[in-house]
Amino acid sequence: MTSETQRAPMLPNSFFKVILRTNLQTVKIPNMFTAKYGDDLPNPFFMNLPNQTQWKMIWENENGEIWLKEGWNEFTEHHSLDHEDLVLFEYVGAYQMNVNIYKQSGVEMDYPPEEESSEQIIRRM
Repeated sequence: MTSETQRAPMLPNSFFKVILRTNLQTVKIPNMFTAKYGDDLPNPFFMNLPNQTQWKMIWENENGEIWLKEGWNEFTEHHSLDHEDLVLFEYVGAYQMNVNIYKQSGVEMDYPPEEESSEQIIRRM
Protein backbone atom coordinates (compact mmCIF):
# COMPACT_ATOMS: atom_id res chain seq x y z
CA MET A 1 0.00 0.00 0.00
CA THR A 2 1.37 3.41 -0.97
CA SER A 3 0.97 6.26 1.46
CA GLU A 4 0.50 9.91 0.50
CA THR A 5 4.04 10.74 1.56
CA GLN A 6 5.59 8.07 -0.65
CA ARG A 7 4.09 9.31 -3.94
CA ALA A 8 6.28 11.06 -6.45
CA PRO A 9 5.72 14.81 -6.52
CA MET A 10 3.37 16.07 -9.21
CA LEU A 11 5.07 18.16 -11.86
CA PRO A 12 3.30 21.32 -12.98
CA ASN A 13 1.17 21.78 -16.08
CA SER A 14 1.19 25.55 -15.64
CA PHE A 15 3.66 28.29 -14.83
CA PHE A 16 3.85 32.06 -14.83
CA LYS A 17 6.47 34.54 -15.93
CA VAL A 18 6.89 38.04 -14.58
CA ILE A 19 7.82 40.16 -17.55
CA LEU A 20 11.09 42.01 -17.23
CA ARG A 21 12.74 44.21 -19.83
CA THR A 22 15.18 41.34 -20.42
CA ASN A 23 12.47 38.86 -21.47
CA LEU A 24 10.46 40.99 -23.87
CA GLN A 25 12.44 39.52 -26.80
CA THR A 26 12.63 35.91 -25.61
CA VAL A 27 11.54 34.05 -22.50
CA LYS A 28 12.77 30.86 -20.84
CA ILE A 29 10.32 28.12 -19.94
CA PRO A 30 11.02 26.95 -16.35
CA ASN A 31 13.23 23.86 -16.03
CA MET A 32 10.75 22.03 -13.78
CA PHE A 33 8.08 22.44 -16.47
CA THR A 34 10.36 21.26 -19.27
CA ALA A 35 11.41 18.29 -17.11
CA LYS A 36 7.86 17.04 -17.51
CA TYR A 37 6.95 18.26 -21.01
CA GLY A 38 10.23 19.14 -22.73
CA ASP A 39 10.45 15.97 -24.81
CA ASP A 40 6.75 16.15 -25.68
CA LEU A 41 6.35 19.90 -26.07
CA PRO A 42 5.50 20.33 -29.74
CA ASN A 43 7.40 22.81 -31.85
CA PRO A 44 5.64 24.93 -32.87
CA PHE A 45 2.83 25.12 -30.34
CA PHE A 46 -0.07 27.55 -30.08
CA MET A 47 -0.98 29.99 -27.32
CA ASN A 48 -4.74 30.47 -26.85
CA LEU A 49 -5.97 33.77 -25.44
CA PRO A 50 -9.30 34.60 -23.78
CA ASN A 51 -10.29 36.73 -26.81
CA GLN A 52 -10.46 33.52 -28.87
CA THR A 53 -7.24 34.08 -30.81
CA GLN A 54 -4.31 31.77 -31.19
CA TRP A 55 -0.62 32.72 -31.53
CA LYS A 56 2.02 30.43 -33.03
CA MET A 57 5.23 30.05 -30.97
CA ILE A 58 8.50 28.38 -31.91
CA TRP A 59 10.97 27.42 -29.18
CA GLU A 60 14.67 26.63 -29.26
CA ASN A 61 16.75 24.39 -27.01
CA GLU A 62 19.86 26.25 -25.82
CA ASN A 63 22.12 24.12 -23.62
CA GLY A 64 19.20 22.09 -22.33
CA GLU A 65 16.98 25.11 -21.66
CA ILE A 66 13.83 25.86 -23.67
CA TRP A 67 13.37 29.45 -24.86
CA LEU A 68 10.38 30.91 -26.69
CA LYS A 69 11.84 32.60 -29.75
CA GLU A 70 9.90 33.11 -32.95
CA GLY A 71 6.55 34.74 -32.25
CA TRP A 72 7.29 35.84 -28.67
CA ASN A 73 8.56 39.35 -29.49
CA GLU A 74 5.56 40.01 -31.75
CA PHE A 75 3.24 38.70 -29.04
CA THR A 76 4.73 40.99 -26.36
CA GLU A 77 4.57 44.02 -28.66
CA HIS A 78 1.02 43.33 -29.83
CA HIS A 79 -0.23 42.98 -26.25
CA SER A 80 1.85 45.92 -24.97
CA LEU A 81 3.52 43.78 -22.32
CA ASP A 82 5.58 45.86 -19.97
CA HIS A 83 7.99 45.47 -17.09
CA GLU A 84 6.33 43.62 -14.15
CA ASP A 85 3.31 42.34 -16.10
CA LEU A 86 2.57 38.67 -15.45
CA VAL A 87 1.78 35.98 -18.02
CA LEU A 88 0.16 32.73 -16.90
CA PHE A 89 0.73 29.68 -19.13
CA GLU A 90 -1.26 26.44 -18.84
CA TYR A 91 -0.31 23.48 -21.02
CA VAL A 92 -3.48 21.74 -22.13
CA GLY A 93 -1.84 19.27 -24.52
CA ALA A 94 -2.32 18.77 -28.25
CA TYR A 95 0.01 21.64 -29.22
CA GLN A 96 -1.92 24.09 -27.01
CA MET A 97 -1.22 26.43 -24.10
CA ASN A 98 -3.86 28.69 -22.61
CA VAL A 99 -2.43 32.09 -21.73
CA ASN A 100 -3.72 34.91 -19.51
CA ILE A 101 -2.03 38.28 -19.10
CA TYR A 102 -2.17 40.36 -15.91
CA LYS A 103 -1.02 43.96 -15.79
CA GLN A 104 1.06 45.48 -12.98
CA SER A 105 -2.18 46.28 -11.13
CA GLY A 106 -2.85 42.53 -10.78
CA VAL A 107 -5.95 42.76 -12.97
CA GLU A 108 -6.26 40.73 -16.15
CA MET A 109 -5.80 42.92 -19.20
CA ASP A 110 -8.44 43.88 -21.73
CA TYR A 111 -7.22 42.00 -24.78
CA PRO A 112 -6.93 44.12 -27.91
CA PRO A 113 -9.14 43.35 -30.87
CA GLU A 114 -7.20 41.30 -33.38
CA GLU A 115 -6.62 42.26 -36.98
CA GLU A 116 -7.07 39.36 -39.35
CA SER A 117 -3.94 40.44 -41.25
CA SER A 118 -1.52 39.71 -38.40
CA GLU A 119 0.87 36.94 -39.50
CA GLN A 120 1.37 35.49 -36.00
CA ILE A 121 -2.33 35.18 -35.24
CA ILE A 122 -3.34 31.80 -36.54
CA ARG A 123 -7.10 31.95 -36.25
CA ARG A 124 -10.03 32.85 -34.14
CA MET A 125 -11.09 29.81 -32.17
